[in-house]
Amino acid sequence: MTVHVVTDSSSCLPQDVADKAGVTVLKLHAFEEDGEKTTAGLSSLELAAAYARLLERGGDDGVVAIHLSKELSATWSNAVSAAGVFDGLVTVVDTNNIGMVLGFAALRAAEVAQAGGSLQEVTERAQEAIAQSSLWLYVHRLDALRKGGRISAGQSLLTTALAIKPIFQLAEGKLILAAKTRTQAKAMDKLVDIVHSAVVAEAERAFAEKNSSHADAATRSSASNAATRLTAGAGSDAGEGVGENTTAGAKANAPADGGAGENDSPSFVRPLKSPEECHSTTPRTVRIAVHHSDALEVAGELMSRMEAALEATRKEGKVIPAKAKNKADIPVTFSEFPEVEFTMVELSPELAVHAGPGAVGVALALG
Repeated sequence: MTVHVVTDSSSCLPQDVADKAGVTVLKLHAFEEDGEKTTAGLSSLELAAAYARLLERGGDDGVVAIHLSKELSATWSNAVSAAGVFDGLVTVVDTNNIGMVLGFAALRAAEVAQAGGSLQEVTERAQEAIAQSSLWLYVHRLDALRKGGRISAGQSLLTTALAIKPIFQLAEGKLILAAKTRTQAKAMDKLVDIVHSAVVAEAERAFAEKNSSHADAATRSSASNAATRLTAGAGSDAGEGVGENTTAGAKANAPADGGAGENDSPSFVRPLKSPEECHSTTPRTVRIAVHHSDALEVAGELMSRMEAALEATRKEGKVIPAKAKNKADIPVTFSEFPEVEFTMVELSPELAVHAGPGAVGVALALG
């Protein structure tokens, strides 16, 4: 008997992968209404029935539910209502996200469940995985997002009027404008930079932890701060860079509609889990899922470029952490470079309705 892990199709988790891991995937609803495609979440009744079936199969050991952001669908609140029927046997994780951020969390939670973990242990693993993950989304056209109410009228007007090709990030469960680019090619450059910087930041974190007994507090703090910022690499055009704001700073500087102003540093929020909360001296594995909606060629090229950029850095033999005051730069050798696993997935039909054709996303998870 084991705890069961359940997610929904917004996780974009391929069915064969879910089956192998023992994860149940519930399909959200996608249909046509008045000639236009639309979506609907799962009802409390549907979710309660699904949880009951899993509890019966698992001998009432429990169910961990990992559903899409409550800011984007009623599914999460319906799941909480459904869970209330089962007297503490069902826990619903507050994910504030979509895509393979959920998929990765479900897979990590399922590993703990299959190893005999308790309901609390499986839940905590899912929460930890969510905290160490983020998702960025390039949208080729904003029409579908605007019609579905996933972005504000102000965000849509800003990006359309300025001919911007935006990259959004999921932050606090909502789509926030993370970077402004002028062309699709520049947007793909930015996604490569974001991923490269995140992997290098993990190498820096592990290096700082490994050498903490030999480094002073200023050195460790500098490396830690660099690891949380996940800033874009060199080669960005002026005005198109990803800002270095933390969540609080980004919110303070953001316009009222939640987007990045024309002259502001773009809001780049919700970094991966703070390195102060991870004391491993070995870099964690970085899992990257490239999503696409009718953009297989673009997504394939993007993934190839990410792989090439990371391999070049690995072969180079070192990366240079951020400078500490009065301290020389310390090289991080390739032996501290993280292992990186890539996968490609299609956006689920329910997400594709809102993202539109040509959308490309990147989910990145540590551990």
